[in-house]
Amino acid sequence: MSRRLITVRQSVGEMIRELKPRLTFEGESREDWRKWRRAFRRQLLKNLGPFPDEVPLDAEVVSRIEMDGYVEEKVLFDSDRFSTVPAYVLIPDDIEEGERRPAVLCAHGHGRGKIDVVGEARDGEEYNKFIKPLNYDYGRQLVRRGYIVIAPDWRCFGEREPNPEWVRPYRDKCNVSY
Repeated sequence: MSRRLITVRQSVGEMIRELKPRLTFEGESREDWRKWRRAFRRQLLKNLGPFPDEVPLDAEVVSRIEMDGYVEEKVLFDSDRFSTVPAYVLIPDDIEEGERRPAVLCAHGHGRGKIDVVGEARDGEEYNKFIKPLNYDYGRQLVRRGYIVIAPDWRCFGEREPNPEWVRPYRDKCNVSY
């Protein structure tokens, strides 16, 4: 009897077992790794496709709020000719003018956007539901440890969500928007 692969999981599992990626690292030396890494990087950049043309950031601070131990600035900046990105920048209170500090880009997951990363909640119930169980306010935790933090809204999240009529029920907003 022949092998039957009925479900998608079975089919994909078999394909994965037989697949040998073209850029699997099989070297033994540091030089082998460097050579592999150059080839891998070239292929990765090719797969990503063309990058948008550079544009001036045209950064603007639209609000500044004194918080407990840090300052929260809401900023807007242009990432390409057709996109303005809202972000929070968190700055420790004890930073001196002109002082340089390590900074962390806090990328949110598939949730509500930058607001969770900085611990923003309308009330305790919202905090307990969306932020606390996942330790999701890591941006706020990092600024309190002395880091500068930037937490942008990725396309399709937070202030950058697509219009609901574009997405329609049961559609993925990222798939539609990208």
